[in-house]
Amino acid sequence: MKQPRGFEDAQHLQYVCKLHKSIYGLKQLPRLLFHILTQSLQLIGFTFSKADPSLLLYTKAAARVFVLIYVDDILITGNDTAQIQLTLHHLQSAFRLKQLGNVSLFLGIQVIRTTYSYFLNQTHYANELLSQAGFSSCKPSTTPALTKPSKIQDENPFSDPQHFRKLAGSLQYFSITRPASCSPLTQYASTCTNQGTTIT
Repeated sequence: MKQPRGFEDAQHLQYVCKLHKSIYGLKQLPRLLFHILTQSLQLIGFTFSKADPSLLLYTKAAARVFVLIYVDDILITGNDTAQIQLTLHHLQSAFRLKQLGNVSLFLGIQVIRTTYSYFLNQTHYANELLSQAGFSSCKPSTTPALTKPSKIQDENPFSDPQHFRKLAGSLQYFSITRPASCSPLTQYASTCTNQGTTIT
């Protein structure tokens, strides 16, 4: 822990404040955990990916190890089992980890492994979204968008506009594995401030 800015004591730089409650669950925790975790990985040769700041890479000769971090969820993969085990051992010596085995579900994305490839889908996540929106009993559509858009006449047809916006954000995450949903999602998201507009 570090002393908050403005609370430092020039005569006692090593002093810190005694917390009256745990830092776990506070907004500072993910950033602090990420900082400590990535520093630990950098000590053993990992570097940040230029494409994604939450992805760290280890490359030495033919060995490749990838560590993906999202708050306190970590995914480790690579082509060198020995180096993966060394990475896990290093992390376990510094942190309390729960190893869940081979990946099957990560951040709402289901991972299906075949002999030669991996398939990603969000069926479970999609069903949860349908349930949240109250559409779990609706008939499915063959395409992500309707061919003829329908106009909602009411100026504010949804009783909870915040819920409407929350669904728009959740649908954006869903488009990771369903890029065909991006176009109708853009139209849906554009109606967040004026819900009486055309929705396809």
